[in-house]
Amino acid sequence: LLPLIEGTTVSTKHGPVKTDHILFVASGAFHVSKPSDLLPELQGRLPIRVELRALTEAVVFRRDDVLVQTDLSFSMLYEMDLLPEDMMARADRGEVVILTNDADTRVRALIKLTNFFDTYLLVGRFVDSTVLNHMQDTRDSVFEYRKLKQHIGQLQVQFSLVFIGIAMLIMLTGIWLGLSFSADMVRPISDLLAATERVKSGDFSTRVDEGPANDEIGTLKRAFNRMTGQLQRQRSELVAVNQQIEERRRMIEAVFSGVSAGVLALDVHGQMRLYNESAMQLLGDEAADWRGSSVRQIFPEVQPLLESAMRNKLTLLQEECVVARGYRSLTLLVRVVVEWENEKVQGFIVTFDDITELVTAQRSAAWADVARRIAHEIKNPLTPITLSAERIKRKYMKPLPAEEQESFARYLDTIIRHTNGIREMVDEFVRFARMPQAKLAQKDIVPIIQAVIFSEETVNTAIDYQMKLPKQCMLPLDEDLLTQLFTNLLKNAAESLLESDDKRDKNIHVVLTEAEGAAVVTITDNGQGFPPDYLERALEPYVTTKEKGTGLGLAICKRIMDEHNGNMVVSNRLDGKDPAAITGAMIALTFPLV
Repeated sequence: LLPLIEGTTVSTKHGPVKTDHILFVASGAFHVSKPSDLLPELQGRLPIRVELRALTEAVVFRRDDVLVQTDLSFSMLYEMDLLPEDMMARADRGEVVILTNDADTRVRALIKLTNFFDTYLLVGRFVDSTVLNHMQDTRDSVFEYRKLKQHIGQLQVQFSLVFIGIAMLIMLTGIWLGLSFSADMVRPISDLLAATERVKSGDFSTRVDEGPANDEIGTLKRAFNRMTGQLQRQRSELVAVNQQIEERRRMIEAVFSGVSAGVLALDVHGQMRLYNESAMQLLGDEAADWRGSSVRQIFPEVQPLLESAMRNKLTLLQEECVVARGYRSLTLLVRVVVEWENEKVQGFIVTFDDITELVTAQRSAAWADVARRIAHEIKNPLTPITLSAERIKRKYMKPLPAEEQESFARYLDTIIRHTNGIREMVDEFVRFARMPQAKLAQKDIVPIIQAVIFSEETVNTAIDYQMKLPKQCMLPLDEDLLTQLFTNLLKNAAESLLESDDKRDKNIHVVLTEAEGAAVVTITDNGQGFPPDYLERALEPYVTTKEKGTGLGLAICKRIMDEHNGNMVVSNRLDGKDPAAITGAMIALTFPLV
């Protein structure tokens, strides 16, 4: 910058210009043709301009000489030589260099005059430090303002992010406060719901905190606690009653299970309420569950008795009833007890006993008595008839012509043969009626079976006898009776095989096994077997499938087994692939080992 003296004429690119005051113009805008001519004028006018501008001192100088100065610039002349080189370099670059002292009471400015070779202007003035501070603050504020203006977009983004963060924080705080408030309001209801779920699962001891007495929720909680208390008491009472009922039921079932008779408890509609194992065994359906079933399905034979008892308003009704289940037939003694209340039926108790063996024994006893009477009545005239026929034959046959003797002898032989047949039948009746009492002794049963089989093999050579016997089996037995027993059974099996028209091989198997304190002898054949309707009555007297049989063979065998405290079971062998196909007969004899 170049300060020009007022009234100085300078030439510019726009032409000569006459100044009437000091100007600061950019370097290069003009130049002075004769600077040395200006120094006297500048020396006179510089103090005036310094005073007009409230400056204290001013100096125009070169590095090695002072060109112009004011009166009060002595200290500046002294300090001018002490100017740092970096400040001079800054002035050479065209900068205005500001200098202050340590106390900030004086400010100076240095600038290079470009239109004069190596010429500098140094001005200074005393200023208040407060003013300088305000200037510096203003300058800093302007700098910060400009800086902020340059970064206004970033600040807006930061402010927006801060605003959003604060808004989110306020929103989350509001949500948290709302949730906390709603949780405080809903918590009592939630406690009641949770308690209700526990009660639903069966925990009637559940209680909730009742809270304040004047609160509606507290009133609801107290009502809930009263309800659960009542439910708990009622449940305890029901449990106690149920335990008593269960104990009674178990006791009744224990009593029923120990009773050999079948017991059925029915409601008024004939539905099963209670039954015991003996009933299932007697009715032949041990694997089924009868609870809730109708008596018409399980025991239809008793339905007429129930209807008769209701129709005649009876309390007790007893009758014999024959029950058939497949090939099995039982004779049951049925008792029906009707439960009446106000002339209305409340239920039925049906009990029944198996009296099949008793009936069989009664029939055997009756037939034995009949056999004794028949044998007594028939046997007496048989001997005279036989003797008379023989005497007639000896006395009257010789006088007859030869052609008549043969016919006469044939007639008499027929009488004698049939008389002997009648005698054998009577003897069979006598043996059945007067079966001798068994004389039991501890003996080996194996030789007895072997001896009987040997005898049968000798007679029936067409039959293959197979034995599977242990070396020894000691039993309390009567040798004579067991010989008769096995003889009858093997004879029946052989007759069944010989009467069959089947061309396949005929065989009889005899097996002796020991199990659970008993010896079991099984006799099987591959014949026609027994008729299904014959099995249940096979051991009764005078029941036979043979045309000329007396029906006493198996009955006598049954009595022999009874004398030995054993059991005899008659059945058929069935085909494994076709259960309805019979492949032979089987008789199982069970003897106690002791």
